Amino acid sequence: MQIVSSRRTTSLYSSAPRLIRSLAIVAALAGASAANGQSAPKPGFVDGIVTNAELVPLPNATVSILGSGVHVTTGENGRFRMSSVPTGRYIFVIHRVGYVALSTTVEVAGPDTVRPSFSLEPITNTLDTVVVTAQARLQRMTEFEDRRHRGLGKFITADDIDKRHAKVLGEILRPVLGVEIIDRGGRQYAYSSRGCPLSIYLDGMRVAEGNLSELPSPGEIAGIEIYTSATAVPIQYINTERACGSVMLWSR
Repeated sequence: MQIVSSRRTTSLYSSAPRLIRSLAIVAALAGASAANGQSAPKPGFVDGIVTNAELVPLPNATVSILGSGVHVTTGENGRFRMSSVPTGRYIFVIHRVGYVALSTTVEVAGPDTVRPSFSLEPITNTLDTVVVTAQARLQRMTEFEDRRHRGLGKFITADDIDKRHAKVLGEILRPVLGVEIIDRGGRQYAYSSRGCPLSIYLDGMRVAEGNLSELPSPGEIAGIEIYTSATAVPIQYINTERACGSVMLWSR
């Protein structure tokens, strides 16, 4: 997969090891593979734009595909382009200094061109903005708060995260009973104490199994809920492929 922007071009095919690793991650995120006896679908294109709330284009915004390890920076017109993107469903993460980070899903159905538009909200300390942000956050975390009050699973709130001053998610999860953090090749993986990888969800979408390295930093997480037994996992998050447990992350 080739990522193209007005600043630079980054190729995923620069080396064989990186190619194998990137395609494996992309396949896991997309959740799609060619049916038996059929050829793989043709790749597509993503031609997008990043703006502020007033639809003014934002240059120097970073757009990345979660789990792929690749990213692109928007040009002066706020636009970016990604070519040769395998067919599938991805989580795009958009960052820019002074704005609230955004994560959303984008579905690529090659060989079509997808034209998404991402709008970022500014970070400000004014009272009105704080109220609006709090309301949006409560909407995203309804499930989290409901299960926390009912005492299901293990829960880590934003206040708990901030008090620990952790740089990576593994440091937050390591003290949790029933969770084992394994460091392997510069990456961190979350396992149940029974030895199987925990399924990872971000804002309700499954993004990885055990791998924490490609996820947002602790400072971008509003809450974490952990289920180390398959019987305790909420029914909508049960992974039938591997009965183990789940870690569910909710972004700020």
